[in-house]
Amino acid sequence: LGGVDRSAPLQFSVRARDRLQRWSTWSPPTGSVVVAVPAPTPQRPEAAPGSNLVLVPAGPEAIRLQWYPFVPAAGSTCASLQRVEYRISQREDPADSAQQGSWKVLDVVVNDNPPTQPVTFDTPAADRFHHTFKVVARW
Repeated sequence: LGGVDRSAPLQFSVRARDRLQRWSTWSPPTGSVVVAVPAPTPQRPEAAPGSNLVLVPAGPEAIRLQWYPFVPAAGSTCASLQRVEYRISQREDPADSAQQGSWKVLDVVVNDNPPTQPVTFDTPAADRFHHTFKVVARW
């Protein structure tokens, strides 16, 4: 719902179209509904931003990113949400320069498993670069 205040109450009406492009009349509006889903939160509290993202060697020129799944906030009414999409981005900065590279999305990983095991992602990582990663989670 782009451009909509997500905390504002909304009403919905629907109509249908058949194969001949004929539209039905609009349904009566629903009662007011607040369509707000809280953002997923790290399963373990972070001591500092990014502290839950662990990087470990995964070969001579590869890195494994590992983090615990994000979950609904404590006390959330969305406790049944489990399917989380993680957008993994990387910035490679030349090791011998002060220049910064640009962010690129490496992959989008969907995890719909119960939050008991860490999520892992392996990526190539050459020694001639400083690597910065970020993981963005959404339902």
